[in-house]
Amino acid sequence: MSEEELKQKYWVFKRCKCTAEKTLKELSDVISYDIEEFNHYGGGRKKFKSQLSLEKDKIEVYQTFYDRGLGIDSKLKDTPTITIRKSSDDTFAVFLCDEKQFEIERKWDLETLECQLSKDGNIYNFYQISQLCIGKLLFE
Repeated sequence: MSEEELKQKYWVFKRCKCTAEKTLKELSDVISYDIEEFNHYGGGRKKFKSQLSLEKDKIEVYQTFYDRGLGIDSKLKDTPTITIRKSSDDTFAVFLCDEKQFEIERKWDLETLECQLSKDGNIYNFYQISQLCIGKLLFE
């Protein structure tokens, strides 16, 4: 079987993974990975955490501090928060604090047989979307 035939063969499996919930989960995994990398290599005293809530269809990214009394990382008040919310079956809205920054669209591409994410009509992979969502928060 050729590579193209294999790609075509598994279209149902790939299409089933292209739901809003699974897209949000995959994006959350990528953002969590990026935050772990930042906290390990570049954060210094500045640390962040991401939290996925499938019940509320959102991802939150916020700065944390170590609370010695509780022995856990807690959300640092009065610092910017990124929130990515599902706004429709095919769209996620990205907010900095409560101000909407941009929207991400999810769609199934019949030619590539891939679930694609786009912003302003441009196609991006999950790592690029993560950078667009949290880059300013981490590095400014």
